[in-house]
Amino acid sequence: MKMKKRSMFGRVLIVSLLLLLLGVYSGVFAAEGELLTFKPHSESLKYSLKVNTHSDLETNSSSYGTQRGVSVRHEDILSISQSIKESGEGFLDIALTVDKINFIPHGPSIGAQYKREQIIGNTQHTKINVLGAVKEANGLPHFSSGNYYYRGHDGAPLDMYRIMLMIYPQFPLRLLKAGDSWKAKDKITVEATEIPPIGGIATVEHNLEHILKRRITYTLVGFTDRKGYRTAHIAFEAKYGIDSSMLMTYRGFYVEGSGTDKGEFWFAPKEGIVVEASIDSRPIENKSADGQTTMMWLDPKTRIFVDLVDGQRTVPLKWRSEKTISFVLVD
Repeated sequence: MKMKKRSMFGRVLIVSLLLLLLGVYSGVFAAEGELLTFKPHSESLKYSLKVNTHSDLETNSSSYGTQRGVSVRHEDILSISQSIKESGEGFLDIALTVDKINFIPHGPSIGAQYKREQIIGNTQHTKINVLGAVKEANGLPHFSSGNYYYRGHDGAPLDMYRIMLMIYPQFPLRLLKAGDSWKAKDKITVEATEIPPIGGIATVEHNLEHILKRRITYTLVGFTDRKGYRTAHIAFEAKYGIDSSMLMTYRGFYVEGSGTDKGEFWFAPKEGIVVEASIDSRPIENKSADGQTTMMWLDPKTRIFVDLVDGQRTVPLKWRSEKTISFVLVD
C-alpha cells in the first residue's frame, strides 16, 4: 500500500515538472488551461490569520424551550510565518510559526494548560503533495487549551485545527481553465506536534486527536491580479464532520460535530502559494469536558458549576457558530 502511494505521488511530481518545462506557466498552453501546484519557497512568507466567531448555545428547558440565549463572541488575530520545503518522495512540508497573537495576559494559573500567549514562537507542520492533498498533519496543543480563549465560555477551540487545514486548496492533476470544477474528498487525523518546554523547564502533558472528514467542490472562476501576483481565483463549498479530543493533565476537552464552509482562494500559480483566502464557516459542535470544576448553562438565565472527578465527562452541549476567516499574505 505504501509503495502505491509513493508511486502515485512520484508521478504527480514528475508530471508537474514536465508541464512546467513545456511552458505551461509561460502561457504556451494558456488556451487549454494551467496546472495548479504548490511549490517550495526558500524565504519565509508573512500572513495574517483572522477568525471572528459568534457562537450560540442551544439550551433546553420546560420553561424556555430550545433557546439560543447564551452567546459569546471572540476574535483571534495571528501573525504567521509560513515556509514550504521539500520533504522527500514528492511531498512538501508547510511549517506555520506563530509570530504574534492578540491576547490579554493571564495571571497565575495551574501548569496543566497552555496559556494563549505561550503559542508565540511555536510551529506546526502539515505534509502535502504538490496538488495540496494532505498526508500528515500536526497541530499546536495551545489551540485546544482551555486558556487559549481570552474571553468567552464556549470551551476549548478545537475547531482551529480544521481552519488551519481549510486555508489551503486541493487541485486535480489536469490543466484548468475558467469555469472548470473539481471535487476532493479526504479524512485527516491531526495529532499534537512537539513543542519546546515552556520557560525551558517542562512541557504540559497533552494527547490530541482531531479527525476531520471533508467533501469539497472547487470552481476556477478565472485569473486575476491580487496583491501584485497573477492569481487563480477559486470558489469552493465544503461539508465536513469533526471528532476531536484533547487530554491534558487533570482535564480533557471533547468536540464532535459537522458544518459547512464556502469561500474563495487566490492562488499564485507561478509562485505556488496562497495569496489570500476568505471563508464563511458554519459549524455545529457538541462540546464537553471532564475533570475539576466545569460551568454548565441549563437555560439562558441559569448556570451551574459541577465538580467532576477525574475521567467523568459533562453532558455534551450544542453550540452553533458563525465564523468569518481571513488568511492574507502581508509581505
